[in-house]
Amino acid sequence: MTLKKGAALAFVMFCVAALVISNWFTGWMGKAIAQTRSYMLPVLVIVLTLEPLMFLIILSIARVPPYNPPKTTPSHVTEGVISEKSPDDLERGVAVTTTGIWETAFVIPCHNSDREALRKVIESAYPHFRPQDIFIIDNGRSRYPQDLSFRYWLKNLHPDLVYIWSPIDSKNAAQLVGSLAAKDYKYILTTDDDVSLPENYRHPIHLMNDHLRAVAFPLAGTDADGNTPLGMVSWQDCEYRMAGLVKLAENRTCGVNFPHGAGWFVDRDVFVELLSKYHPMDFIAEDANAGFSIMRLGKGIAFDAQVTLATEVPATVLGPGLNWCKQRIKSWEMGRHSLIWKIMRHLFRMNGQRTIQGILMQKGLFLYILACLVIDWVRIPVLVALGAHKEYWIFFFSLAFVASL
Repeated sequence: MTLKKGAALAFVMFCVAALVISNWFTGWMGKAIAQTRSYMLPVLVIVLTLEPLMFLIILSIARVPPYNPPKTTPSHVTEGVISEKSPDDLERGVAVTTTGIWETAFVIPCHNSDREALRKVIESAYPHFRPQDIFIIDNGRSRYPQDLSFRYWLKNLHPDLVYIWSPIDSKNAAQLVGSLAAKDYKYILTTDDDVSLPENYRHPIHLMNDHLRAVAFPLAGTDADGNTPLGMVSWQDCEYRMAGLVKLAENRTCGVNFPHGAGWFVDRDVFVELLSKYHPMDFIAEDANAGFSIMRLGKGIAFDAQVTLATEVPATVLGPGLNWCKQRIKSWEMGRHSLIWKIMRHLFRMNGQRTIQGILMQKGLFLYILACLVIDWVRIPVLVALGAHKEYWIFFFSLAFVASL
């Protein structure tokens, strides 16, 4: 346990103790429960209908483009004549020189990766990148790799793939290492080690300008075989597509606030400055922190709705390996709630916005996020306060039915 997590846990325990002791002397909880019961209906309306109402607003703003755009013709991967690099040079991140159209480097942070999944990712990149444009950053916890078999395996795939060992044990630090190594490129595409590029992928440079220096992509959820079976996987796929609708609405008004951590496209100089100066390098809520860092730079994020990246999602709630509980409760949800104060600070900043509609949309979305975080905290107290009354369940199921419609 880190010092930061220990301090947070101690603070929570202190708050719980303060609540128990104060209630012992004043009995304020009983009074609060009685007051909550008197506002049963409005409380339930807010808790159950806020999200559906927000999505009605989002749907009225978003404009969904054709889902299946024409496939691009894969370009032949030309093997440029490059200087031979020794293994030591590659580990130190000595980048090859790029010329002509080869302006984008593909940076893939990884560690203990599924080799078959990573092989598919690399092969999906070949129509768009030369092997020497692909930087595999192995972010471990030791100064030197304990096992060289992964590096040899990569070199067997193609000797020009750039392998770099990063001893910092941080995905974002690995992205920084890869971006620094790709010093002769103008742009960086970075994805997780299980995100293959679709056939219709193309570098979204046409969406960038002096203000928009990064591009986000929509996500689709799949299982390990690339399928979307009914149940846990399809549910999370639906969540990703709803998030894509939000980004479509943002793109029309204020620009995308936060990219997906699974993959995005960014100007290399901006990415290096973002990671080295503003990003906390914490994996939890890394995508939100990337968005806040872009805002601090006074830049914006565009959205390429034509290219959908598929990412593997948990197939079980509490099963072996990556499951829903580990991903959401121990990582994503903790990350969301750790950003409350940061969201409140940015609520009172311009964040690079230049139009009235952009300012209003961004502030509205921040207020919505804060409201959702507050609702997360009041769900259990509301259930404790109102669950013993049959009127609560009548209202609950009625409103839940309306919200689901």
